[in-house]
Amino acid sequence: MPALFLCLFAAQAAIMSLPLVIAEIAGDLGVSTAAAGQVRTVVGLVAGAVSLAVAARGGHFTLRALLRAGLLLLALGCVAGMLAPSFVTLCAAQVLIGAAVALLIGAAGAAAVCWPAPERRAKALSVTLLGQPAAWVVGMPIGGLLSEAGWRLSLVVPLFACAAAAVALRATRADRSEAATATAAAAGAPASPLAGLARDRGLATWMASELLAMAGWGCALLFAGALLAEEHGVRVSLAAVMLGAGAIAYMPGNQLARRWVETKPRELLVVFGVGTGAAALALYAVPLSLPLAAIAFALLCFTGGARVLAGSAAGLRADESMRLAVMSIRGATMHFGFLVGSATGGVALAAGGYPAVGATIGVLFGLAIVPHVVALGGEALSRRSPRPPSAASRPRRALPRAATRAPARSAASGT
Repeated sequence: MPALFLCLFAAQAAIMSLPLVIAEIAGDLGVSTAAAGQVRTVVGLVAGAVSLAVAARGGHFTLRALLRAGLLLLALGCVAGMLAPSFVTLCAAQVLIGAAVALLIGAAGAAAVCWPAPERRAKALSVTLLGQPAAWVVGMPIGGLLSEAGWRLSLVVPLFACAAAAVALRATRADRSEAATATAAAAGAPASPLAGLARDRGLATWMASELLAMAGWGCALLFAGALLAEEHGVRVSLAAVMLGAGAIAYMPGNQLARRWVETKPRELLVVFGVGTGAAALALYAVPLSLPLAAIAFALLCFTGGARVLAGSAAGLRADESMRLAVMSIRGATMHFGFLVGSATGGVALAAGGYPAVGATIGVLFGLAIVPHVVALGGEALSRRSPRPPSAASRPRRALPRAATRAPARSAASGT
């Protein structure tokens, strides 16, 4: 669905627009570079908190209403950021953007599964999730070029994407199946979706796994540019181009996982979780030439694209009334995971340099696959262990021949 794709494109473009121009923001608004870097922290904290709120209470609204609200908040946040006279007002604008990102990610992910027909859900979810890497590939270079004329113009990309998404959403007509889905979901929604998620052991372990994986994924992306600049002597502009080009590999990874995402999401999480951790370890911990480092980053994006799709699909196997809550929780794990990944990666970098960062990412992805390995092992054991036959399936003992003939003799004698 183009509207859902554009919603995630706009959300991701808004997240990464200002981190590209941190130095310019610091110089223009009179703050330190470290302080200016907290604009990303503000977005992450607000988006995570609002994602939890949507998971708890979002079932009272239709998915279309949540998407419209998200696009409106995103547009207001971009305009306010472009006009911000001080760093405080810029942070206030980031609060609006963080809330918008939470609404868009949660509602778009749920709509990608709830709106299409069952046979089209895997494709719809896959295309929707491609909106985020597309913002890297297309939005980042355009934002970088516009920022040459001033850092405020970097917000033009998410603003225009927001307008395009609003037009596409308006053109996407609501049909009876969508209305029926919303009504059924609202009627079947539990009183406390968060409590329902916590009580479901499978969803609880899925949430923990996603938090660890998103921490590793965020850490791998956050320090990639600095790695290229400091270890390989690449200029910032060239590093941005290389990262954008490497992000193209995310898309074929996403497409590859689509084939099995409905039937084997847990197996995909294990395979591509190991692959993503290994690619990050090679990128950060192994001394590579610049071309090999670029290949390692592309491999990281390829396996990461497959793992992100599998992670979303695994959560969306929940009951239909819980899908908005599940996708909102997944958004919260992404935002909080990125904060955890930046913190742990920073500590690792200070303690042991980039090899320590690679080891940290590998550990995070390794811990993320443990619940799925355990679950797959339990399923394999249950299939191999013989089950005692039930009473209905046990073969009946043959009665002695004399006993079988007795009723016939009695009937013949009239007794």
